[in-house]
Amino acid sequence: MSTITERMQDELQFTDIEKEVIRYILEHMDDVSTMNIGDLAKETYVSNATIIRICRKLECDGFRQLKHELTKDLEAKRYAKNEVDFNTPFGFKQSVPDIIHSLSSLYKETTDITERYLKQGEIRSVAQKLNKAHRIFIFAIGDSMITCEGFANKMIKIGRFVYGASGHGDQMIVAREMKPDDVALFVSYSGESLKECIPILKQNHVPIIGITSTKESAIGKHADELILIPDKENKTFNKISTFYSQVSFSLILDILYSILYALNKK
Repeated sequence: MSTITERMQDELQFTDIEKEVIRYILEHMDDVSTMNIGDLAKETYVSNATIIRICRKLECDGFRQLKHELTKDLEAKRYAKNEVDFNTPFGFKQSVPDIIHSLSSLYKETTDITERYLKQGEIRSVAQKLNKAHRIFIFAIGDSMITCEGFANKMIKIGRFVYGASGHGDQMIVAREMKPDDVALFVSYSGESLKECIPILKQNHVPIIGITSTKESAIGKHADELILIPDKENKTFNKISTFYSQVSFSLILDILYSILYALNKK
């Protein structure tokens, strides 16, 4: 998923007048992040309506969200730690202080990257679908399932019980018994885990939510709601552990739980 500044580079979607406004925004990002819509319209000699139209083309709800995403891009550029290796964050002969620093940098960089790529509208829509669900079943394996267990445990605090669909290899049986008012939550970095359940869920008209790194994967293509994270992990044997993906998944699930907690405590 692209950042706001990356989406601004797609000149094909903008008119000539809009391109001039985009050029001004990119050249004055610090200033624009503190402006109101009237200030920007005055500086670029366009109407407020033109600014709103640009915001919509950039997939923003309005000028406030555009400024928020600009600020995130600025912060990411200032504080991004390019030395982080998500596959091998530390060496086998590295000292304890160096390992502490390497892992701390990885965690910070992962949360920064994840926040940059999250879309408020997608998160809000997923949270609402989870909140309305009669039952929530998680489809995940390995490290991702362990991460999801923490989410399930938190959900108990608001009186919601989340079930693991893939325990003891029973995911196909679970998928057949699910109803349209349930939700299937797939958490898979590759987007291919437990994909054999998708046709059954579709046949039963069960809403599917996917959290993955690959839009073109089975989960990415068939999910009714999709949250994407950037693909940063190598899928080969060089990877020490799934640090990056699990930190990112954990953050997203914690955000979803926090929204659900706030909705239910109202």
